[in-house]
Amino acid sequence: MGLHTNVSTKRMREDGGYKCIEDSIKKLEKCHKQSIQFYDPRGGLDNVKRLTGQNETSHIDKFTWAVADRGASVRISKLVAQKKKGFLKTADQQLMLILTKLLRVLLVLL
Repeated sequence: MGLHTNVSTKRMREDGGYKCIEDSIKKLEKCHKQSIQFYDPRGGLDNVKRLTGQNETSHIDKFTWAVADRGASVRISKLVAQKKKGFLKTADQQLMLILTKLLRVLLVLL
C-alpha cells in the first residue's frame, strides 16, 4: 500500500514558485535512497515489493519527476505546471515521518 503527499512552502505557492519546486525536487533526488528506507517501516523491504516501476509506481532504484505522470517518484500536476506555482506530490508512506523528513530536507537546504 502507498500514498501520496502534497507538499508546498509559501515560496512554492507564490508567483515564480515553480523554480522553488524544481529546486526542492533536486534536493529530494539527492536523498532518494535514504528516503526509500526512511519512509518504509521495514527499512525499505516493503517498498522493494511495491516500487517496481509497474502499475503506476516508480522504480525503487530510479528517482524521476514529471508533470502528470502517476509513475514518477515526484509528480507535478498539470495545473501547477500551467500556473508555474503550487505544490509537488511525493509517493511515500507514514505521513508524520514524511512531513518531518520533507521539512528537514526542504527547509535545511533552502
